[in-house]
Amino acid sequence: MTSNVPDRIWTLLPPVKLRGKGTPLVESLGAYVIRLGHVCGLPTAVIMRHLSQMIGRTASLAPSERAFDESVNALEMLTGVDSLACGTFRWFRSTIQPRSLSAQQSSRRWCPICYLNWNSDSWEPLVWVVDLVQRCTLHGCALETTCRACGAAQRCATPYTRRRRCLKCRQLLGHDAPTISISHYQQWVELQVLNLVELSSTPERPPLPATVFTDYLAGLEETARRMKLIPPGLLDAISIRKSRCRRRKNVELRALINLCSLQAVPLREVLLNPRESASAPLLDLWESYTPLPLSYGPQYKKAHAFDVALRQILRRFGERCLPAMQEVLRTVQLTCEQAKDLKPEIYLRYQGAYLSQGSHNTQTKERRALRCAMRILAEREPPGKGGRPKIHGFVSAIAQEVNISMEAARVALDTARAVIRVLRNAKVLLTRANPVALDDPAWTRGFFNHSDSATKGFAPCETA
Repeated sequence: MTSNVPDRIWTLLPPVKLRGKGTPLVESLGAYVIRLGHVCGLPTAVIMRHLSQMIGRTASLAPSERAFDESVNALEMLTGVDSLACGTFRWFRSTIQPRSLSAQQSSRRWCPICYLNWNSDSWEPLVWVVDLVQRCTLHGCALETTCRACGAAQRCATPYTRRRRCLKCRQLLGHDAPTISISHYQQWVELQVLNLVELSSTPERPPLPATVFTDYLAGLEETARRMKLIPPGLLDAISIRKSRCRRRKNVELRALINLCSLQAVPLREVLLNPRESASAPLLDLWESYTPLPLSYGPQYKKAHAFDVALRQILRRFGERCLPAMQEVLRTVQLTCEQAKDLKPEIYLRYQGAYLSQGSHNTQTKERRALRCAMRILAEREPPGKGGRPKIHGFVSAIAQEVNISMEAARVALDTARAVIRVLRNAKVLLTRANPVALDDPAWTRGFFNHSDSATKGFAPCETA
């Protein structure tokens, strides 16, 4: 006698489903494991220990780690639930740098209204991790990173029952919050990130090829070279991205979205059809294009301070001897490669102005005098009010060391003092909150009138 009832599949852990699969608001795999531990009464550390024993090494749920695939497969065997990798950014891990998605690796973000209205059907979406998304796509309020009562950050590994209360002061993290207004360009950026998460959360989608970004850059270069008049600096900016991509083998999400906005094409199209997307309509407007600072983490503050310092120096001392860019980079704690990637336009502009006064290896008396003046001002107490004798001593020391006239030494000292003030102000910017987001520049007009229906409007996504 046979039965029509299918055999029941028994698993070691409860078959808890990953929520929101195939949507822009798919549940984060890390939050899923914490919720799974709550359902079966096990700490997250115990679940991860079981995974490590199954695969024979330390388990990891980060797509950039070598043990990721084995860990996810083991978790699927324990729960009987397939496609759990949809709750991660595994689809584009070979193309986009995982660390460029979030500046906060150990702490989490949340929507205060989602936490306030939390019930058994709620979950924490993966998109909350991405820095470029600054608001909840359902409620329109800003995503928070610290407790509003005591200012404490909240750990990612907080147990499920304690996640909606502050770990330090025990106050509720959920509350009513006002909506925030953002520019059309920021709305467009949010839409690109949501489309990216939706693509990554679609089951059975093969991994994105590692050559997508280089193919897109090659297409951009070919399109630019076919133009009758190539905009100045365009090929240089493309070559910077290509050389960085060759070394790192992947690209930051911010840089990729900036290049998509240059072409006014959706990120989805660039990733799925890189060559076809490289001939879109905005290349002829490149002269008015400036990459927007999209990262809201520490690098954003450094890039903003770097940009402000270089622009002030060019505006005030363009006709005088310019200081080497290493002085600015040292102040804002950026490397040369980071500066070229974050601010290619001002970087190339400053380098051009610097080289017009002589090559890097040209040690003119003006450059030596400026470098000497900055060193003396850094080593000795700066002249204050009523410090004419001290200023005269500085001028004499510069003139004697560089073997120049007193008048030239005084000019170098005045320039050095002004440059140091600019650098001091740039250093102050590193301690302040994130600068106010830029308004829509002229070249972003028409984003929502693009032929692709994906860019014709922004609609908040459904529940989180």
